Amino acid sequence: MCWIYAPIIAFFSVVFFAHLYLDRRPRSKEVDRRGPGLWDKTVALLRSFTYRRLPGKIGVFLGLPSAGVLFLIMIAAVASIAMTFTESPYYREKRGYGSPPIAVRTGLMSTSLIPLLIALSGKVNLITMITGYGHEKLNVFHRAIGWLMFILSVVHTIPFIYCQLHEFGYPGLKRQFYKPGAMEYTGVPPLAVGFFLSVFSIPWVRCLAYELFAYTHIAAAIAFLGTCFWHFGNEGDSWNYLWATMAIWLVNWLGRMFWKSSAFKITDPWFRGCPTTLRSLGGNMVRMDVLVPRNWTWRPGQHVFLRFPSIGIMENHPFTISSIPSMEATDRITEKPVSTRDDVNVLSFLVRPQLGFTKRLLKKVMSTPDMQASAVVDGPYGTVLRKLENAYEDVILVAGGGGISAILPRALHLANCMSVETLNRVTQRVRVVWMVKHADAVRWALDDLAHAAHVAPSGAVSVEIFVTEEAADDSGVTKSVPTIDQMPSKEIATAGTVTPRDSDSDHVVSHALVKHFEGRPYLPTLIPSMLGGSRTAIIGCGPESLKIDLSNASAAAQRKVLNGDVVEVMLHTETFDW
Repeated sequence: MCWIYAPIIAFFSVVFFAHLYLDRRPRSKEVDRRGPGLWDKTVALLRSFTYRRLPGKIGVFLGLPSAGVLFLIMIAAVASIAMTFTESPYYREKRGYGSPPIAVRTGLMSTSLIPLLIALSGKVNLITMITGYGHEKLNVFHRAIGWLMFILSVVHTIPFIYCQLHEFGYPGLKRQFYKPGAMEYTGVPPLAVGFFLSVFSIPWVRCLAYELFAYTHIAAAIAFLGTCFWHFGNEGDSWNYLWATMAIWLVNWLGRMFWKSSAFKITDPWFRGCPTTLRSLGGNMVRMDVLVPRNWTWRPGQHVFLRFPSIGIMENHPFTISSIPSMEATDRITEKPVSTRDDVNVLSFLVRPQLGFTKRLLKKVMSTPDMQASAVVDGPYGTVLRKLENAYEDVILVAGGGGISAILPRALHLANCMSVETLNRVTQRVRVVWMVKHADAVRWALDDLAHAAHVAPSGAVSVEIFVTEEAADDSGVTKSVPTIDQMPSKEIATAGTVTPRDSDSDHVVSHALVKHFEGRPYLPTLIPSMLGGSRTAIIGCGPESLKIDLSNASAAAQRKVLNGDVVEVMLHTETFDW
């Protein structure tokens, strides 16, 4: 089975390292002035298909990935079907002559997928290192391969049952099943556990009780591996795949423990917690500020896993980092680091409590203003996106609700890049589009958004906030407004002011840089209206429905490239609901 996946992984590895090489220095603008070339149009044609997603409530419910991801999954599925049913003959003349050939082949195929399955599930894994895709993006392939393994296991099982029934009837099947050491008997537990792992990984099932899923999934995976050792019985080279799986799992565990975890990080003192301040922002939102050593760094859009021993020693949950490293976060006026302490970086998080741990967290914060705690940080993790500031003239950042936590650091990072004239960055304009239900939610990130607009050159960063709930008419149906030009707008002049982090400065930044619109934007019209004349990167984070609409709008926008109006339109959506 390796030959199916190796070329795919190799292709994306080449693309990843090519981008790393090209993004070392800013892209030449002279080339883009000539308009899209043949390569640009070929890429646009592919993106017009690969970005597409199933729209509407059905798409949200099923949680299906983009057409491009489905295509890659289908390649593996079709190849597996071909390898299975081209086997001839399917059965031997008599069961006593040996196992059915089709059963042997599918059993080995399923076995060979186990190491890859575990590799794709790991937070620290080789595939992420050579392709740049984080575990949150690879998880869809992890689930797909899990289903493929289960289907191959079923095809592997049926011939054994059929042969026994065909030759000896039900009594013969029962006798063979309970025969000491019979592989029919030992094969039932891994098949049952595989079914459990696959079914309870369906997105809507998983979301019903995520914390229960997380713990049972790990326990079931261990049970699956153990029962596979029992069932395989070291037949042929079957155990070699299982030993390889254990090695991959061990590397992932050691990597997280000694490379990523603050409690056991090799370069730092052990058993040291990170001081954390938690405060309520209102509107069911909590802000967490975690102080980490200054030598820790991260990229915009990455996330970490946080564990609070005082709240739940076994609880470990992912949170998106909404800040940038302090060495990047400098005020343009004072040219001083935003962080008030030289020996720390500040990991900031905007957390909207749901159920379980985050709900308990909100209750504690509400009862204790500016609550202090100690956190164990595991990370950072996430997809390594190419350097936007060296590749794209326009960047459109789209957020829905709490998705602003992933958009904020990108806006701040790009604003800082554009503020340093000597860097000669390609990015000239950044547009932030944030959709929230209630106007009160704007204060979650308003200061940081206005700060980004102030730090960048005049007019380089614009922020449009769409408040949707208040725009509902008497029937309860939310208005849908196609373009910004047709929307009633007003400055958020009453929201306060933004002051630099340096207390010695008297400079005040007006929130007039942030515009407020009433109504829900219609992305298929809004996105094309924002495209510049060169290369545009679109980054989105928010509810699944928003990501679906944004994906389809970006796919439709590829027509502008094919028509020669723009050079490139690239889309990246953050995935944190794996």
